[in-house]
Amino acid sequence: MVVAQKRKIVCRAEFKGVQAHTDVPHIGANAIEAAGKTITYLTEMGQQLWEEGPFDNNFEPPTYTTIQVCMVERGTAVNIVPTFIALISIFVTHRPRIYMRF
Repeated sequence: MVVAQKRKIVCRAEFKGVQAHTDVPHIGANAIEAAGKTITYLTEMGQQLWEEGPFDNNFEPPTYTTIQVCMVERGTAVNIVPTFIALISIFVTHRPRIYMRF
């Protein structure tokens, strides 16, 4: 008998910057740097869920919500400040309503 089922929430976040040559990065805005801050935030959020829950022992381990950044797209050249990047992340949870506001 199935009592409950975990859900997955797949999110795509897009970051837009301003292109510039790496000799003059101050006139650009690096989309990868902004995405990096989001990856750090999601990693810290996943660590907090691992440590503090909420936990649901009706499920096989892990009994808490997991968060993974699974794909990173873009960048054009090594000497160009990137103007666009996309992150694809996944939440696997038994409490999907908690994360819908993310």
